[in-house]
Amino acid sequence: MRTQTKRLNETPKVRQERIVTTSGETNLTSQRNVAQGRRIAALSGQAEHQGYRLTARAEPVKSALYAAHLVIEGPGCRTPRRFHALDYFYDPAQALRYAIRWGRIWVDLRHTKVAAERVASASSANYTEPPLKEERADWVDNHE
Repeated sequence: MRTQTKRLNETPKVRQERIVTTSGETNLTSQRNVAQGRRIAALSGQAEHQGYRLTARAEPVKSALYAAHLVIEGPGCRTPRRFHALDYFYDPAQALRYAIRWGRIWVDLRHTKVAAERVASASSANYTEPPLKEERADWVDNHE
């Protein structure tokens, strides 16, 4: 089984560069320099999901991989949430797609959690604990 560390000793080959625009379902639009065998600088993209802004970034690391970073800004966050090195990829575009997808899952889970807390707090405000057996007897005697 080959691991990703096998590529550590390879020397990058520089070929002709070109500009590629990537866009897809994730509302991800960015430009990057692509060269066969050449590493590129950090690549970033943004997406919106349920009122949150997801800013993904693929940053090169020493081992010929790209780390997927994510910043989430939105109505439920007083300060931006930063997630560094969610995972590592050979392709920077794949790192961006992963970070955006991970961010959408985080937002969905946060909305589910907030909604559950609202329901719990609303139901606990209307809920009164039933009296114990002795208290019920006292209550019936005093209110007759």
